[in-house]
Amino acid sequence: MTVALADTQYRCCVVIQLGTTSTVVGYSNMEQPKFIIPTNYYHYAGKSSSDGINTKDINADTYRYGFYEILDELDENENKGDIFSIINSDYSKVDFDRLTGFLQYIYNDKLGLSSNELPLVVTLPYSAMYVNDFTRFGSGNCSNPTDETSNQNKNNHGNYNNQRNHHNGHKILSKYDKTPKYTLFYNKLKNLLLDDMQIPVINILNEPLSTSLSLGRVNSLVVDCGGNRCNVSCIIDGHVVSSISSKIAGNYLDYMIMEKINDKLKQMNITNSINSNNSVQQWKNSWLWLKDFKSLLLNCDPQLSVLNGSGVNGYNEYTSTGKAITNEMINTEHEYEQEHEQEHEQEHEQEHEQEQEQENTVNFLLKEQGGITLQFKESELKQLSDCLFDPVFSTTNTNTSTTTNQNNDSNNNQNNNQNNDNNNEQYFGVGKLIMTCIKQCVTETLAELSNTANTNDSNNTGSNTRSNELQEYTILESLLNNVLITGGSTLLSGFENRILYEISTHYPKFKISTFANPVLQDRLLSNYHAGVAMSNLNWELNDWKC
Repeated sequence: MTVALADTQYRCCVVIQLGTTSTVVGYSNMEQPKFIIPTNYYHYAGKSSSDGINTKDINADTYRYGFYEILDELDENENKGDIFSIINSDYSKVDFDRLTGFLQYIYNDKLGLSSNELPLVVTLPYSAMYVNDFTRFGSGNCSNPTDETSNQNKNNHGNYNNQRNHHNGHKILSKYDKTPKYTLFYNKLKNLLLDDMQIPVINILNEPLSTSLSLGRVNSLVVDCGGNRCNVSCIIDGHVVSSISSKIAGNYLDYMIMEKINDKLKQMNITNSINSNNSVQQWKNSWLWLKDFKSLLLNCDPQLSVLNGSGVNGYNEYTSTGKAITNEMINTEHEYEQEHEQEHEQEHEQEHEQEQEQENTVNFLLKEQGGITLQFKESELKQLSDCLFDPVFSTTNTNTSTTTNQNNDSNNNQNNNQNNDNNNEQYFGVGKLIMTCIKQCVTETLAELSNTANTNDSNNTGSNTRSNELQEYTILESLLNNVLITGGSTLLSGFENRILYEISTHYPKFKISTFANPVLQDRLLSNYHAGVAMSNLNWELNDWKC
């Protein structure tokens, strides 16, 4: 049953932004959240039974949720045990037993109330809620819900995206008026909240649309770069038309930082590596000192890829262009000009080496290794930031050959694997991800408009080309005038300027307007604030289920 919150006795609700890295919790009548906790749990198996049989004593198993609770338990158990993610990066694999315990911990221990006292608003990424033909999923279980489950959702639970047929006098595209397919995760979460936890009323919102509408925008390009994934969504007339995501996000940047630090430690003849396979150490790195490293030292230079060619892709494109120009000059000019060009290149290399010698350096105190001071050049730090936009792929192949006769095949496999990574949306940099999402949005929208026009009038083929150009310009203009930037990884200095640079390079004729909250903490909590704003609206779009 769908009800309006204003028609109930409730005037307040719990708001939860359920992310894969962290979870934000608060109330709809409070501007700031109550707390932010990791979406992880700590498990300590305890000791084996006293009779000598190597079996776990189930009663001795320890599970802990919450940042400080996990740290206290780690100190007590001398960093033994494991830390697991409750939800994986694309919501395809979820430990629902631990998710239930996690939500009960939020209600009982942190909020101090029963789950049946107040309504609940949950915000999720678009890909965690819907299965659409334009959404790129992995091979997880949540990507293909059964037809029976999908039909049940169509009959019982519509979504607020599809409650209205018109907006601002314009007809919504008929393709997006259809009831969408919900993911298996969405269906299980709904049943968990309503049936198992007995929450009286719930409203599950998709984050990009909620963020856009809460800022008063029905057309927007939402760039949400978080810890596990970077999500880009195109919204036209209040509907998500295209949405794709990539694994090149905060965790990938953490990995690249630790690789750089390990190289520094090797240069100092320190053998202990910080990039441990221990889940406890990885979790501590991510939640303790890596955040300080990124916020204090990293800076996104808008023209770094073009000037220095950092990363495999940007460097290869830059050097190949330079070689083509040089070869053309050699073939068309005299030998004297060739020698002059070589002398000029040598002078340029000498100047570049002198600049590197005079380059400023920054010191960072690494407490994990007993207080070691590491020295970084500014160019090294800028290259680390550029990994989000131009990721570096390893050419190491795990399936190595055991005979010398198979070396060539192994090298070919390495090149093919690298090319597959470059062409896979899961490994796109932020800039390429944005361009791909925009192209998908334009293609989807023009195709639907073309089908509608052909249905209404099949005799106006002469003006189709010009009409498509005007429509494409209108679509691009509505998207590029409303670029919304959210997520924890966007807090890097210069990230917004880098987004502007990436888009303006591909669309130089368009005016580009971005919105990134200047208050960094509010930008980090943009999706949560969107959930609060939507929960306080008493209009027909709010779809409360009970």
